[in-house]
This record gives sequence, C-alpha cells and structure tokens, in this order.
Amino acid sequence: MLLQAFAEIQALTRFMAGTLDGPRPPLPERVMLRVRTCVLITLLCAASGPARAAVDAPLADAVMRQDGEAVRALLEAGADVD
Repeated sequence: MLLQAFAEIQALTRFMAGTLDGPRPPLPERVMLRVRTCVLITLLCAASGPARAAVDAPLADAVMRQDGEAVRALLEAGADVD
C-alpha cells in the first residue's frame, strides 16, 4: 500500500508538471491533485510518528511500575533520565 501511494505521488507530480503526454488538467482539477498529495504526505508523516516514539526507556517503565529498587539500581548504573 505504501509503495502504491508513492507511485501515485510520482505520477501526480509528473502529471502536474506536464511531463506526461497531453494537456494539463484544468485548474480546479490541479488544485484537487495538490490537495490529495498534501493529505497523503501528511498521513504518511503521521503514520511514521509512533514508530519513532517507540523508545526503550527502562527508567520510565520502572517509575510507572512504582518499582523503587529498579529505579534506584538504574540511577546508580547511570541510566539516562531524559
């Protein structure tokens, strides 16, 4: 699905640039193509957010579990508090 979306973006970009055979579409149609392209790019960026947010944070996990011994051990071992 992702590859199909990228292929569609490439085709729309070439079409909007007038590099494909035939005349350019009328202005309202071109505007809708740009809107669709922007929406698609926004959705792709939003979908990639959770993948970047999945960071290993053992100190935060220990704090949420209220495991004082684990928190103390991680801090003594020099765990990153950020």
